[in-house]
Amino acid sequence: MAERLHPNVVKFKSFAQGHPELLKNVRAGKETWAHYYERYKALGEEDHYWLQFKDKGANSEPEKKDDSKLTDKLLGMLGKIDFENLDKHIDQADQAVSQLKNLMEHFSEIRGTKRSKNNNNMKRPNF
Repeated sequence: MAERLHPNVVKFKSFAQGHPELLKNVRAGKETWAHYYERYKALGEEDHYWLQFKDKGANSEPEKKDDSKLTDKLLGMLGKIDFENLDKHIDQADQAVSQLKNLMEHFSEIRGTKRSKNNNNMKRPNF
């Protein structure tokens, strides 16, 4: 025959389910259920002592809401981008870089030509 639990024990079991660190400590042999139940009766559910045993996943829920807000914000910003205009600007920047590259090559050739002429005009002294 099933034994009915006292209502306070039922409340404690429900409370313990939301505080999985309690179960870990009992399984690790750090404390007993009797110890935690006595503290539960003395302190109540709302005491700061219990925060250390709270479910870690419950704390991440506000972060998920923040992540969804950030995602919505990013999607809104992406919707405002004119990709055709962006493509034109990228093409213009690419053309500017190409022109700079051509100028650098041109000046390198000029510098190389002057050096080779100067080297040919220099005579080595006879010793």
